[in-house]
Amino acid sequence: MENFVVRAKRRLVEEYAQLEAWGGLKLEAFAELAPEVAGLPSELEAEDEEAKRFDLLTLNLQLAVLRIEPAFKRISDQVKAIAELLEEKSSIPMVH
Repeated sequence: MENFVVRAKRRLVEEYAQLEAWGGLKLEAFAELAPEVAGLPSELEAEDEEAKRFDLLTLNLQLAVLRIEPAFKRISDQVKAIAELLEEKSSIPMVH
């Protein structure tokens, strides 16, 4: 609530701040929430740009498989190259 952008949507933010509010979320409530609070800033730390790029790369790989695109080979090679680099960092718990 410290952010002025969030304060403008205070009613919805407070209503859905508790986990229980999400249990029986109906389509009407979702339709109200999506345009109002989806783009609001959160207190979570921003994800690393490299992680986002990897996520995008894997999404593109999945789409290439589904669409039977010629780009599959190139994207697949990029994912393999990243995986090989990560193998060298197996001492990091999240990588392991």
